[in-house]
Amino acid sequence: MVSKSNFPNLHIFNVLADICCKEGCEKLDRNDDLKEILNLTQFLYLWMVIACKGKWNVAEKFLEQMLSKGSIVHAYSYSRLINGYCKLRRIDEALMLLEEMSSSSLVPNIVTYTTLMDGFCKVGRTEDAQKLFAQVQACSQFSNVQIYAVLLDGLCKNQQFPEAIKLLKDMEIGK
Repeated sequence: MVSKSNFPNLHIFNVLADICCKEGCEKLDRNDDLKEILNLTQFLYLWMVIACKGKWNVAEKFLEQMLSKGSIVHAYSYSRLINGYCKLRRIDEALMLLEEMSSSSLVPNIVTYTTLMDGFCKVGRTEDAQKLFAQVQACSQFSNVQIYAVLLDGLCKNQQFPEAIKLLKDMEIGK
């Protein structure tokens, strides 16, 4: 039996990730002690390690297992996963999680939207970032400097200067 006081450390996570990558997550799924101990933060870390090793089929299966167990029930959890997908430049998967989040009656927050807009910009999909920005603005859910800054940064880095200037002008008049 594994106790909560001595689990886990970085070495243990890397061993778990290697097991998942080499033998599939079924081995972890059969370990009831591990299921009880693996909290959300630990799951997210383990998921990122597996994904970063390029084992997307394993990472997806692991995510499905956690979702089916009801382990991911907070907007914060989904936002962290969306952030992970965006960091790994897997924006379409991040969008699917946003849709799943919405269908689960969870409300995305400013961090979720900002993360997605940043992810879109980093892969050169500035039009998608602008569409998402327009959706957020239309719902008037959020309007803060950070969401503008992310979009401005993405537009400039993608050499979309006319759009960046238009956004700056919209900010000045309070749109």
